[in-house]
Amino acid sequence: MSLESIALIGVMTLLSIFLGTDILWLLVGYSSTDAATDPTLLDTVEPLYQMSTQRLSFVFAVLLLGAVVINLVSHTRTEVYLLRIGLGGLLIYMMLVLSGLLAVNHQSAWLLWPRMLAALVSFWSFLHYAMNPKL
Repeated sequence: MSLESIALIGVMTLLSIFLGTDILWLLVGYSSTDAATDPTLLDTVEPLYQMSTQRLSFVFAVLLLGAVVINLVSHTRTEVYLLRIGLGGLLIYMMLVLSGLLAVNHQSAWLLWPRMLAALVSFWSFLHYAMNPKL
């Protein structure tokens, strides 16, 4: 198995963690605060969200390193531009995460939709590249 294939599998596996986390926060975390009548529930959910984002930063660093490696090693499949789109999606995701960490007064919740969209674009790009025929 080539370094490209190993890195591609690793990137897609780690990226699925972030997609799952963001989808969980969208469907359960912040959706439940919209339905709640107690305003202190958001005060409880926000620190959990911030902590989960901070704790996943090491995993994201490994993910980003893998995406860079995939873009630098020799390519065995067609449509290499998909790797650049995937890396670009990860960089946009990183900027959105960092801006969410800097947000105050519960303003980071609106960033979940663009974060999930950036992660999906990245995942689909890597997946589409993986499904391309080898040269």
